[in-house]
Amino acid sequence: MDDNTNKNDNNKNDNNKNDNNKNEKIENDKKEEFGISNKEIAHDGVLRSNSVNINENNIISVKNISDKDVVELQRIKSNISRTSTKNSLPPPERRKNYQVRAMIRKTLAYQKRQMGTNICCVGACPTMMIIIAFLLSLLVEHLLKDLIKTEKYEYCTKEFNGDFVLPNSEPQYKKDEPDVHICHYSKGSGSSNQSPCSNWFGTNDYFESYPYDILPDNYDSNINRDTLFMPPLDKSGNYQYMINMMLSLTQTGKAIKMNYFNNHNKRASDYLSQLRKGANLSYIINNMLRPWGFIAINKNNSTEKALIGERNEGPSNITIAEINSDKHTLSNKGYLDYTFTRYFLNLDELKSETPSLTFERVPYFEILEVEDDKEIDDLLAKRIRIINKMLSNTTFDDYTKEDKEEIDFSIFQSTEKAIEKSVDYMPYGVVYFENLEEEKLKYDIMIYIGENAKLTKMYSCTACTVSPYVVFPGRGKRLLYFITELTNSIIKKVSNNKYTITQGLRSFPEKYTSGLPIDLASLIGIILFPWGVSFLLPIFIIGLVKEKEERFLVMMNMNGMKSITYYVTVYITNLILSVISMIFFNIAGIICGMNMFVKTSLLVMTIVFIIWANVQVIMSFVLSFFFKRNGTALISSFLIVLLSIVFSLGLSEIFESTYAYFIWPPFAFYFILSKFSTLAVSNIDPAYQLHNFIPGDRVFNATMYLIVDSFILIILAVYFNAVIPQEFGSHQPWHLNIVERIKKLLNKNNEIDIENVEDITVKNPFYTEEEANDAKTLEDDDVRTERNRILSGKYDHNSPLIIKNIRKEYAPRVKGGKPHVAVHSVTFAVEEGVVFGLLGPNGAGKTTLIHSLIGVYTPTNGYAKLAGYNIKTDMDQVYKRIGICPQHDILWNDLTVLEHLLFYARLKGIPKDQEYAAVQESMESVGLENFKDNLVNGLSGGEKRRLSIAIALVGDPKLVFLDEPTTGLDPDIRRLIWGILNEISHNRTIIITTHSMEEAEVLCHRIGIMSHGTLRCCATQLRLKELYGSGFKLSYSNDPKNYKELKEFIINIIPKDHKVVRDLTSTSIYEFIPTQGLISKLFELLEENKEKYGIIDWGISQSSLEEVFLSIISDDDADAS
Repeated sequence: MDDNTNKNDNNKNDNNKNDNNKNEKIENDKKEEFGISNKEIAHDGVLRSNSVNINENNIISVKNISDKDVVELQRIKSNISRTSTKNSLPPPERRKNYQVRAMIRKTLAYQKRQMGTNICCVGACPTMMIIIAFLLSLLVEHLLKDLIKTEKYEYCTKEFNGDFVLPNSEPQYKKDEPDVHICHYSKGSGSSNQSPCSNWFGTNDYFESYPYDILPDNYDSNINRDTLFMPPLDKSGNYQYMINMMLSLTQTGKAIKMNYFNNHNKRASDYLSQLRKGANLSYIINNMLRPWGFIAINKNNSTEKALIGERNEGPSNITIAEINSDKHTLSNKGYLDYTFTRYFLNLDELKSETPSLTFERVPYFEILEVEDDKEIDDLLAKRIRIINKMLSNTTFDDYTKEDKEEIDFSIFQSTEKAIEKSVDYMPYGVVYFENLEEEKLKYDIMIYIGENAKLTKMYSCTACTVSPYVVFPGRGKRLLYFITELTNSIIKKVSNNKYTITQGLRSFPEKYTSGLPIDLASLIGIILFPWGVSFLLPIFIIGLVKEKEERFLVMMNMNGMKSITYYVTVYITNLILSVISMIFFNIAGIICGMNMFVKTSLLVMTIVFIIWANVQVIMSFVLSFFFKRNGTALISSFLIVLLSIVFSLGLSEIFESTYAYFIWPPFAFYFILSKFSTLAVSNIDPAYQLHNFIPGDRVFNATMYLIVDSFILIILAVYFNAVIPQEFGSHQPWHLNIVERIKKLLNKNNEIDIENVEDITVKNPFYTEEEANDAKTLEDDDVRTERNRILSGKYDHNSPLIIKNIRKEYAPRVKGGKPHVAVHSVTFAVEEGVVFGLLGPNGAGKTTLIHSLIGVYTPTNGYAKLAGYNIKTDMDQVYKRIGICPQHDILWNDLTVLEHLLFYARLKGIPKDQEYAAVQESMESVGLENFKDNLVNGLSGGEKRRLSIAIALVGDPKLVFLDEPTTGLDPDIRRLIWGILNEISHNRTIIITTHSMEEAEVLCHRIGIMSHGTLRCCATQLRLKELYGSGFKLSYSNDPKNYKELKEFIINIIPKDHKVVRDLTSTSIYEFIPTQGLISKLFELLEENKEKYGIIDWGISQSSLEEVFLSIISDDDADAS
């Protein structure tokens, strides 16, 4: 019982073990297909492993895959036989990435040797722009000094105090500065816009404002009842001062007209000389106001109407003597009753044929009862329309009935008179009392202050025959008046006339120099400053284009450099250089005392310049993608900067109120520079400061555009890098395959039964029957045998190079045409320690095949493993384990041998503690250890070639690609290189592309010959010579006496179908195809009969590889390029 139980248990265990072994075998079968697992098949072909799932029935389920990729997966699977092997190559150890350290160390070494260039470009160039602008301004000022007389003025000076217009005697100068004229008024924006330095709104009991305004001694308390709103010029008041001036003139009326019409546009120098001719009278007239406005109240609120009160237009014939005794009172005691009464000089009467000096009481208000604020807007719009019609000299018949209801035109004798009086009908503003709660001191009031530009311009029009008789003040002065009067009225009513408010406005002192109206240094700087901060843009573009043109970037990419690492490092380097340049630029400007640098906020300038430095670097990336040659980039980039500077000067004036043109970053930055420079020399506005740098300010907005532009440029740089075709590498279509990407996301779950897919590509690995037929003609049996060997998995899976059906197509040049196939489904493997020569004429596809393997181009289809890693999924690890020596030496002239090797060692992931040992080993292998500190610029051609080979060998790669390693070298150097390659080929696989048959014979163990993208043959040298050579050659030299006997002897021992190449009495050559054992027999016979037949020298050689090559490659093949 126990025995049976044990036996059953043992049987059960055996069955379990057999099941486990069976399951393990099935699992192994699933894991291995000629050394590649099913999951890896899908992973290598078109998918990522996390999108692949294999079930028990060997069905691969994939997610996020397009229809195109489904077909591709089928092709990949069907290219692989189901034969299992036991010697699968386990993935080698993965190396870390040291690309950032490699780029940083290389950049530091390179920039150290570029110190002279950097000092010149980064420091000297911007400094020179400042110095040139400074020296040119001095030169021009010196040349113009004798041609243009200059005088200095100080407006709104505090000297002597008071607010009188001009000094009492002429000329009057500033104390201790005899060349500076003092002027007690503001210069304004033009010579005709002089205004008082002080304006006081409120009652006549304002405070003294030392040191600017000091009231005259013993002044009358009622003198400030005029509408000039400025301190009195005389102790008796401004009106009395004006009358005294008039009395001092003869022909008073004529003088008044003359001064009123002619002198109000005179320059400051004219005022100094016209003191006794009535200029002060003109000054007073130009600053006199006639304030009135609308008071709007709600129709349905009688309480508000009572609180507000009334103040209607008063008489216009009050004399100056009656002003002091005017006892005018209002019926109500509302807010308007408490408005301070002033008297406006009736200029219309003063200008009449019989001038009279009369005044009218102001302010006055018209009451409007409205339902909402829209009625106010409509009223003001209608009033402005009518006023503009009056200013247009419209005939009275052209006014509408509605216009005539608004204004009584019957009082005007002519349209010219209507123009003069038009200003009387334009209100200074509207005060809308929306809600009043006096007991709570809560007031909801809206003040409307608009502008009528036409009315303002007509008054100051010197060419006009008629204009408004009095000025219409600006919005600021009218707003200040209304606010003061309104708040004063409310507080006086609430406090029972106990308190008042007086508001004052004082202009800053301002210096002005006549003659040259501009700051020459700043004017020249507006043109030169942009050059000083933009010259690095072309230099950055040239640097990027040079790295592409001279293939530095491609060389780095072929050694594992990621584009993101390269561009970020270049970005940081160029940004640092750009910031240093800006520092030099600003320091030079401060040292030279340029106004923009001395007066403008340093913090704001720092922010703007750093942002521009960033934008400039990113712009260089974007623009560099459009150039392939350094010369073109040089000319075009400087032209871009020049045109940007020229156009920015005009666009800032044309598009003064828009920001659209700031989308081009130089326009935004040059505008900011121009604004800084203009404000720094302005006599009106202060230099730009930090408190100005706020949203809504044009400089702030331009800076925000620069920030937005920088992000747009980054997106464009990434996009152009992906889609713009370059000389090397692949690119994506302009649409970035967005549709395919969307389809992948939408196809959530696709399943493919790999077992049921017809194995068509094993029978026919080509895309079309036509290609298959061509292959039967072009490929020999050895190529087909090699393909079957690889696809069946009967090869050493430790081979460093395994290629399966690699294919490369290029898009058709003509839309709708066939794609150009550069490489047709090449398949072979190269074992460790083998030197494989890839031969073929130009255009045969050799370089395209190699570039497809090392990542320069992306293969259209196929599978390849280099050094144990898949080129589609693990290219970063492939780069760290292969070596590449390009056809031409791609080396930096300003780096040493050691620095080159360290750079590429770091790219290949050699740890820091091992990199020097790896570099030393690489140098010793090519004999460069004594040249390690030499700059590349000082190396010979052969030494540079050895350095390129050393770069390929650094890190002890198991697979090395050498592209024509000795092309263009002297014979001695070439043989030296061959010796080096023979030594390094032990335990290392080398792939050589060459046109030298001699080089291939010396170096290569196996040779493949390509033409028209097809591998024509693939075998050892001996095999190729046997198949395609003309046989063997027997050559000898002899004593002419034995010519006939020797010739008869030779003909008898070689095959009868031999060919006579040379037949001379002293030397002869015969070509023949040997039979089995003939060669050894010939050796014996010739050596035995050497003396008998007078043979001096003899030799037997096989056909050369060049003859084999020529027999395979036809003339048409040679013209494939």
